[in-house]
Amino acid sequence: MKKFLIFIIISCNIFLVASTTAIDSLETLLESASGEKKVIILNQLAEKHRYINPQKSIEYGVKAYKLASDSNYNSLKSEALNNIATGHYYLGNYRNAIEKQEEALKINTALNDKLALARSLNNIGLVYKKLGNYEIALNYILRSLAIEEESENAIGIAQSLCNMGNIYFEMSDFDKSLEFYQRSLIIYEELADRRGIADILNNIGSVYDEKGKYDIALDYYLNSLDYEVQLEDKTGIATTSNNIGLTYYNIDLYDKALEYLNWSLNLTLEIGEKYGIANSYINLGEIYLAMRKYTESRNNLQMGLRLSTQIEAGDLMMAAYKLLSELDTELKNYQKALENHKLYLKQREILFENNRIDITEIHEQFELHKKDQEINYLHQRLKLYWLLNIISIGIIIFITFLFIVTRKKLKSRYIQRQEEINNQLRELAQTDHLTNLANRRGMLEKIQYEKYRFERSKNPFAIIMCDIDSFKTVNDKFGHECGDFVLSSISNLFISLLRKQDLVGRWGGEEFIMLLPETDLENGRLLAEKIRKRVNENAFYYKGSYINITITLGVAVFDEITDIKKTIQKADEALYEGKRRGKNCIV
Repeated sequence: MKKFLIFIIISCNIFLVASTTAIDSLETLLESASGEKKVIILNQLAEKHRYINPQKSIEYGVKAYKLASDSNYNSLKSEALNNIATGHYYLGNYRNAIEKQEEALKINTALNDKLALARSLNNIGLVYKKLGNYEIALNYILRSLAIEEESENAIGIAQSLCNMGNIYFEMSDFDKSLEFYQRSLIIYEELADRRGIADILNNIGSVYDEKGKYDIALDYYLNSLDYEVQLEDKTGIATTSNNIGLTYYNIDLYDKALEYLNWSLNLTLEIGEKYGIANSYINLGEIYLAMRKYTESRNNLQMGLRLSTQIEAGDLMMAAYKLLSELDTELKNYQKALENHKLYLKQREILFENNRIDITEIHEQFELHKKDQEINYLHQRLKLYWLLNIISIGIIIFITFLFIVTRKKLKSRYIQRQEEINNQLRELAQTDHLTNLANRRGMLEKIQYEKYRFERSKNPFAIIMCDIDSFKTVNDKFGHECGDFVLSSISNLFISLLRKQDLVGRWGGEEFIMLLPETDLENGRLLAEKIRKRVNENAFYYKGSYINITITLGVAVFDEITDIKKTIQKADEALYEGKRRGKNCIV
């Protein structure tokens, strides 16, 4: 189920309502426009299309950029770059988005346009947020916020505070997220900015939704919806009604959930926002599945899958395949269920690989940018020294010596600091913040290392995929905080049951992966059964309640005729077979 937070990508206009009439009017004006006026209209068309057709937005932005470059309209050139970058952002081309925003950042710095500079910093931060690089994202948003505060730009401060809250939300630090949202809300209320108030109320509702406080979440969502209706903002109404529908689903009020999700679907169809349409179909499909209305579920899921495939929305494709697999399992179409589960695994692997590549390449760009700044700083120092050299030969010798010593010290400190930052980033990137276990990336690196050992020693190693059975029931019955407690507690239990040389990591959600060095299939299964039995016998005590948990495990062994990816996939398929057999078992 996909909810929507409202991230504020700052443009030159605070809020733009993209209607067909408005676009047609601009295109008519464009036919007779020339010079600066033509660039302005092209930028406006790019902004109008950014939500409904990002590729079209890029095309208009490129035209505006070329004309602005030819005529030295630097401010409009920066605006065009921002529109191009935003189009790439919505298409998932994050490396291109970073490159264009960095180019706009240089122009805005040269122009000393502080508001445009803050805009670029904010938008770069949002790309890093999308890639999961929260530390870098926070750095950019904080720099944007500092400029907005220095300029006393209240609306910009509110927007930056909102985006800070969104980043902490993605990090599951909901208390910190709520703090920034409430600070942003105070400013929007002082400005009587109904657009901003509606956005923040929606986001605060999402925080309480994640905390399992559904009544409070609904109050905030419905208040947000009132503002959206007053503003006649169809995109905002669709976003908030989607979130309301999913909240009603969480409390098993399926009819209410369907009412709001169908409203959201109809609005996104009217607007033509394809991602929202696909997401609405998939959410409806999941609700119909919960209601055991299998025909309606399949129709909606297939519609969502077809549309998400057209727009290459990998996250939605993955969700659709997973739900179709669950649907076919319910109908005992096990062959079809297995096919859809394999497609789900394939799409999940593609998404992980693409994000891994983007994160690595963009992080390298970030480090190069920092080095460029350091070099520029040193060049400024050098210019100052040359001015002093003119005064006397003695001062030249002294300053040259001082510069060499200072440069070496700076370089040494810089290298040392870079090593510290890289180590911190590497640790953050490979650790799951909730359980303190290695995350997917960390485990893949350790499994790769174990493969190198295998190539030398020929000793096999085993992979265990483990999934908590019916984990959604725990969240629904006891709340998400209890779910987090169970994930953390069962992680500690796994560690206590494994050998010193074994490793366990969180693969995603309620799924874990275990690496057993120098272990064949028989011994891997013995250890898996020991873990399953201990978890089955253990009851987790949470706020006066004992919670019984079972797990299903799939075991596979790496040898010379396979590779890491296939071994993990084999263990995952074994896990899935265990689920089909009735759960609480090993395969």
